[in-house]
Amino acid sequence: MYRTVISGVKVLGLLMVTAVALASPLDGQRSGAEIWGANCGRCHLIQPINRYDAKAWEDIGLHMAITARLTSAETTSVIDFLKSAARRVAALEELKRAEIIRVASLIEIAPALAEPADLYKSQCKVCHGASGKGDGIAAVAYDPKPTDFTDSVFATSRTLEQLVAAITNGKNAMPPFAGTISLDEIRALAGYLLELGEVSR
Repeated sequence: MYRTVISGVKVLGLLMVTAVALASPLDGQRSGAEIWGANCGRCHLIQPINRYDAKAWEDIGLHMAITARLTSAETTSVIDFLKSAARRVAALEELKRAEIIRVASLIEIAPALAEPADLYKSQCKVCHGASGKGDGIAAVAYDPKPTDFTDSVFATSRTLEQLVAAITNGKNAMPPFAGTISLDEIRALAGYLLELGEVSR
């Protein structure tokens, strides 16, 4: 089992870049990076710095220290070197994940717009009727009666912007729809009302 694991252990040359940040001990002893370079780097090929995590490096280091005939102090230095590099990489990866999540949370996903016909049914039908003739079940309560969108005069005398303004701000007994549905939905609904007039002609 160990032989299989160790045969695949190709300690990362990239760790040597990280080693620049690891100063040699003040007591003159070689640093973990130096010991690794002299005893391990001769056999193992360059590997990604995150090939193993800190726990795996500890297990591998203890086993390989026997093969390399390292002292207890040298073994500790090498393992600390490898573990510290692995932890740095893990911390950087965690920062990247956190940044991705943060940026993703800032992206506003536009809500799906309701279909104009569905908007009409939910917001207008009760007063203006199923076909837009102003004959909805609530029409009897109003004077003047709700607008007949199929009337030829209405169909030829209203612009899209006029309808958008009326729906947004309300008109006569009709309440304003600003805040109830979005501006894009109001514009789509206004276009639908004009289509009702065109169909009737």
